[in-house]
Amino acid sequence: MTRYTNFTCLLLLAFLILVTASACKKRQAFKEENAQLGVDVRMFQGQMDEAISEINQAIMGQPLMRGKSSEINESLVESICGLDQDTSMVYKGIIRLVYNGETCKGVKRTGVVLVSILDYPIKKWKNAGTSLKIDFSSYKAGWTSDGRAVQIDGTVFLKNESGKTWYDLQFLNVSNLVQIHTGDNLKATFGSETVDFNVNRRLEFTYNSATKATTCKVVGMGSSDGQSGLESWGFNREGLKFTSKVTSSVMWKTTCGALAPIDGEVIIDEEEKKHNLNCNFSVDQNGNNVSTDTPCPYGMQVSWSFKSKMNSRIFSY
Repeated sequence: MTRYTNFTCLLLLAFLILVTASACKKRQAFKEENAQLGVDVRMFQGQMDEAISEINQAIMGQPLMRGKSSEINESLVESICGLDQDTSMVYKGIIRLVYNGETCKGVKRTGVVLVSILDYPIKKWKNAGTSLKIDFSSYKAGWTSDGRAVQIDGTVFLKNESGKTWYDLQFLNVSNLVQIHTGDNLKATFGSETVDFNVNRRLEFTYNSATKATTCKVVGMGSSDGQSGLESWGFNREGLKFTSKVTSSVMWKTTCGALAPIDGEVIIDEEEKKHNLNCNFSVDQNGNNVSTDTPCPYGMQVSWSFKSKMNSRIFSY
């Protein structure tokens, strides 16, 4: 056997070893998968949407910020559980939301969210194209049922794409509103571990006067690493890249809360894993899809597959 032949055999052997090791690594990743990133993304997005819902509610009760468009009694705007509003800087287009630690719907929240209208007072929140700068400072949510908790820090922006406000939606029969939610380098802390998020999402709000519920439809608008339709992307707890792509519009309504979507699906892709996490929202305790017209759903089902094998877990909201 020639020296060239020996070298070729060694290269082939090394290649086979690498292929085998790679296949073993993929199988191991599949076996060890616990869908934790799916839970992390849902907790983060749910808390973001809950805060956005409450910001829209808070501005409803501040004519100076929203731009007064009616003489309807401001007392019709409901108070928000667990939230103290510092309105001392409303004349500057700023409101400070302080979460006081009260438990509301099984979630205890603390921290501060500072909301500022950019280019105020030239622009009011009702004007199309107006943006809010939203600063999260030690905003922490903890679930009393199982001890889960997430803290969010960083800055996002909310652009009023369509014009008008939740006030117009609920009291003046405006059919729908569109807002664009963006942000970079956000920190979501789970215990001692951190997930880094970037977000780019379109939020469309409608209102049902019969049920007095506001519904939000969310689609992803972001792009990263050649993927589009992303609601978020960043680095997971291990510092590896991930993306979260909306494949079916995520929907939530105020009667159930933004933490509990009533419809939708996202696919989460993690670096170094060959299987994706398929997150299906709005299921019962057995993983069956429930109708958007039923009472609030139990949770979400996360599934993943490798070759002919499949696994899944159900998580409560």
